[in-house]
Amino acid sequence: MAPIQSYVFIDLETTGLPVRESYQTKITELSIVIVKRRHILDTVPGTLPRVQHKLTLCFNPGRMIDPEASQVSGLDNDLLEFETMFDIHAFNTIKEFLTCQEKPLCLIAHNGFNFDFPILKSRFEMLNAHLDADVMCADSLNGFYDILREGPNFQVAMPNVVPKRITEIRRRFFYGNNQRPNQSFSLIDIYERVLGRPAIEPHRAANDCVMIAQIAIARTREFVAWIDNNHCPFSEVTAMSPDVQLGFLVLTGLFWGCTNPFIRQGTKGLRDVTATTRLGQAWAEITFLLGNWKYVLPWLVNQAGSLVYLAAVRRAPLSVAVPTANSLAFAFTAITGATVGAEEPLDRWSVLGIVLIMGGTALCCYDKTS
Repeated sequence: MAPIQSYVFIDLETTGLPVRESYQTKITELSIVIVKRRHILDTVPGTLPRVQHKLTLCFNPGRMIDPEASQVSGLDNDLLEFETMFDIHAFNTIKEFLTCQEKPLCLIAHNGFNFDFPILKSRFEMLNAHLDADVMCADSLNGFYDILREGPNFQVAMPNVVPKRITEIRRRFFYGNNQRPNQSFSLIDIYERVLGRPAIEPHRAANDCVMIAQIAIARTREFVAWIDNNHCPFSEVTAMSPDVQLGFLVLTGLFWGCTNPFIRQGTKGLRDVTATTRLGQAWAEITFLLGNWKYVLPWLVNQAGSLVYLAAVRRAPLSVAVPTANSLAFAFTAITGATVGAEEPLDRWSVLGIVLIMGGTALCCYDKTS
């Protein structure tokens, strides 16, 4: 494979951070700025090549945009109401745009391996669509760190014509095994340090692409060499997958449902507790229940389920968490109650009902994660 000939600087604006959106983040804006290798090498630092290929698309995300994301990007649901969604036509536009460029080409995004690339790959996979196998990708965050850390001592290596595996170049932290740097390596801070001027309207996708390109041009030969030796096939990127905390929700249903029959059994004899006043009656009943381990133990396990549920709803959408946890709790209550003799034995209709509950829960989860 020849050295990279086209640098595809790409940036996304989204509905929010994936970790705060159960990894169901949607794209609101996508920009691409493509510059050829020969042009970037001939460009004076501080300027841009005359020949650039640009594409910017805005999308209706089909979900609410996080207010903080709106404040940063300037995009909100009202502005995007009548824009198209990211559909197969958008994918085809992107793919055809890339097809027109000189190969090999490399997608370059800042923090791309942790943000832009997984989100983009996720959207492509939802459409059952794929870029050409020869499309490469690289992360400018790692590249700028390596180049700026070495400074004048950066060694310009011979270009590597064989793409690396993503496992060889992706890092848990952009600084690898080195000590965390004191300086910020956000795109804005790198731009202002390297270019010596303030960033203009950051977090507009097109502007962010231009900033990556200008930083690259400021250290042209190092950047070109680094990309040649630190790219991998885009096909190896793992798509962002929705996180519905299904394990926590199943555990919640298990804790709630399996303890309900035992809690009811633990209340046997409660009707025989009497007192002369309402306050005395309440106190007598509380004392009776708290003094009965057959009630207290399953009740504590039941409350542990509530703590697990609380952990789940911090990540899972309520539209998934509520029906999933409650329907599973109902099913486990019926199964446990019949097993321990607290309920009537399960007949075929009860079994059918449980199967339908499980099926409905599965469909709900599928709908919210597809």
